[in-house]
Amino acid sequence: MEPESRNNKDVVGDPNEKIQPSSLSPPSPHEFNLDHYQQMLKQTPKMVIIFAAIALSCLVIYHSSITLPFSGGYMRPQTAGSHPANSDADIMWFRDPFSQFDKDDDIQFSCDFFNGNPFDLRNLPNTGFSYVKSNEKTIQFYKFWYNSSMTYPGIHDQDAFNRIKSDPFICNLGLRIRFIDTTYFGGFCQPSRDLNKVCTMHANCCVGLENKVHDIGIMLDDWRKYIKSVANQTTTEGYRGSWTIPQLCRGSFDHPRPPKKNVGQGKKS
Repeated sequence: MEPESRNNKDVVGDPNEKIQPSSLSPPSPHEFNLDHYQQMLKQTPKMVIIFAAIALSCLVIYHSSITLPFSGGYMRPQTAGSHPANSDADIMWFRDPFSQFDKDDDIQFSCDFFNGNPFDLRNLPNTGFSYVKSNEKTIQFYKFWYNSSMTYPGIHDQDAFNRIKSDPFICNLGLRIRFIDTTYFGGFCQPSRDLNKVCTMHANCCVGLENKVHDIGIMLDDWRKYIKSVANQTTTEGYRGSWTIPQLCRGSFDHPRPPKKNVGQGKKS
């Protein structure tokens, strides 16, 4: 009879045993309606949205299985077979850019100013965004580019590239370099002319963090207005949208910091 009494005790439970709180989980915190999220978005500071967009860009790069082997400010493909992409933190991604890359080119650069010919070395490239097909030619090219930091000490990697891009060594490699149209990869230097086609926009030609943050915020506002306008239209034919940037970044080389607001001045009556 003793085993039976133990079983009964196990079923009924010890009267002296403390009752444990219910293991039922509370309702999911994600069960909110759309209006709730829209309200949260309105209350979110613009700075948070900007840095969230930057983080999203990094996440897209990560999930695209892209490697970014940087060293001393110069990106170097270290093994043949990987195809790295380089994207600066102040580049906003609006569409998937990979569909715009040509599979036959070895290396492709965005531009500060694009002259219409993708193979003209007189284009003014911006090395902040590039796509590289890693092979023996590009590996030799990046080694040569990296070593140019000793030939031209103290200069930016982009300036070094502009000095070596016409070097006989590069020509003899048979390297196929393509400069990407700013219609798809625009920036503050030369904004994309068509928001229906733009993939990325770079906060280039701008000095001063405050200037950059301000104009990136304006750029994101322009994009929201474009998306809203497209949503209200049955077709985007003939509608390209428009940018209202640069603003503070225009002339920022002469004024790295935005003008300070006057404090303590009352409103005029």
